Order: sequence, then structure tokens, then C-alpha cells
Amino acid sequence: MTEPAPEPKNPRHWGKLERPGIRRKLIHELARAEKTQQQLADEYGVVKSSITEFKQRHTDRITEVAQALEDEFAGLWIAQKVDRLDQLQDLYEGDDDPDRVRLRKELLRAAAEELGQIPQRTTIVQAQPLEVRLVGVDTEQL
Repeated sequence: MTEPAPEPKNPRHWGKLERPGIRRKLIHELARAEKTQQQLADEYGVVKSSITEFKQRHTDRITEVAQALEDEFAGLWIAQKVDRLDQLQDLYEGDDDPDRVRLRKELLRAAAEELGQIPQRTTIVQAQPLEVRLVGVDTEQL
């Protein structure tokens, strides 16, 4: 068994298959296993070895999605509350760049809002006193 080639440190070097929308779609297609790798390569405009390498890089995620095909958010770590909390913990423990920390927190919050996982806040308005008049009734005699 040969060792896999080392992955580039920067995912941008992996090409168009790693673009967010494409990556998610290809992971789901590989999980469903309805097409051959050659068919996928033709569809995505890459060579078959690119699909094979992609599959090797994302084996865990593909397996996760395959186990939960009914879940449209399977394979999206940001859709999972526990994964977002893990990211926040990593930010707290390691990132000293305040601009990057702020941006990442905003993105995590936006994902949670999109998923409806943040309770809606309601504003209570001070109400005016209610005055009730009963026509034809003398309330003093009640």
C-alpha cells in the first residue's frame, strides 16, 4: 500500500473541487454513489484522479453524509452547534488577531441564525393603562 501524497497546506491549491458549493455537492454525490468517478470527473470538468484524491481527502465527511443522506445539512460542520462551539473555543484559546476573531464569530453567529438555532428576542413595549367603560352600568353600586 502506497502512502498518499502530502496535501498542500492551502486548500486553494486543490482546485475548483474545493470551492464551498462544489465541495458540498460533490461530497453528497460521492456519498450517494449513484455515478462513477469518471462520470463525476466529466461532469465537474476534471480528470478522474482529481475525484479520487478529493474522495481520499474527504473520506470522513463522505462517510458521515452517507450515513445521514436524509439530512440536508450532513457534512456541514457549521450547521452543527457543537462544532461551532468547538470553533469558538479554538478562537478563545489560540487566535490573537482581534479582527479575525470578530469576523469568525460573526460568521458562526450568521450560520446559527440561518439555521434558526438562536432564540428570537422579543421587545416588551410599555403598555398604556386600559380603561373600560360599561355603558348603562353604575359601577359604584356594584
